[in-house]
Amino acid sequence: MELLSFIISSIVLFLFLFGVMFVYMFFKNLRKFQRERELQELGSDELKQSMMVYVEKQNVDGYYRMYDAISNFFIAQGKDESELWERAQLRCPDMNIILGNVTVENGNITVSTSKIEGDL
Repeated sequence: MELLSFIISSIVLFLFLFGVMFVYMFFKNLRKFQRERELQELGSDELKQSMMVYVEKQNVDGYYRMYDAISNFFIAQGKDESELWERAQLRCPDMNIILGNVTVENGNITVSTSKIEGDL
């Protein structure tokens, strides 16, 4: 009887872990699939615009750090500029990364660029 209860509890535990992993992977990939569907619906000009990341770089404690200039989201960190750009491309492989100064006035975003990484 103990063997039967052990087998049943093992099966229940396995099914529970399988269910948790399925839900985890589902939600992990859901945003990716939504983004791909949105990109397919966009036109080519809108697609290029949505694939751009405007960045600012800072030198902090001997490391260069790159942030999204609009949302201030951290993108990459490197010891020098070449390592910084390499890591940024690894983090955002399908994006065009544009280094520049972003200003927002009356709801309009103005960017003065100094370096572009990626294919425009």
